[in-house]
Amino acid sequence: MVAERMSDNAKQGEEATVGAWLAEEIRRRGWSQAEMARRSGLSVAAINKYLRPVGNPHRRTPDYPAVVRMAEALGVAVPTALVAAGLEAPTADSRLRRDCVALVRRLPDRLLAPLYVQLRALADSAAQDEIARLWAELPQEPPTA
Repeated sequence: MVAERMSDNAKQGEEATVGAWLAEEIRRRGWSQAEMARRSGLSVAAINKYLRPVGNPHRRTPDYPAVVRMAEALGVAVPTALVAAGLEAPTADSRLRRDCVALVRRLPDRLLAPLYVQLRALADSAAQDEIARLWAELPQEPPTA
């Protein structure tokens, strides 16, 4: 079973955040639970159980296939979703990616448009695989200034 293979750090540090991570991803997109379910091919009941707080007896941790489907629906990298779901322990690379994406999301709108131009140019370069992966985790359209 996948849950049995999780490291203790992943179980303690990340499992508790899967609902918060998923709720934030859904909120940022302005989706409902039903929309998330439709886009991922999962049931509304499953999405609802993943969003329940830790300690709720009806809460469920998504399995690997469910996390992959949610990641694809959300347009986020599967490794990012697996760490958020507690199915993989965070690595230095995943923490750096998470911190970079969080930093970009906090920038004021006036700085985002020029940054997106530069990131897009880097992501289009075949030698910049990591930038392309980071780019894939950001909203694809910068806010209009």
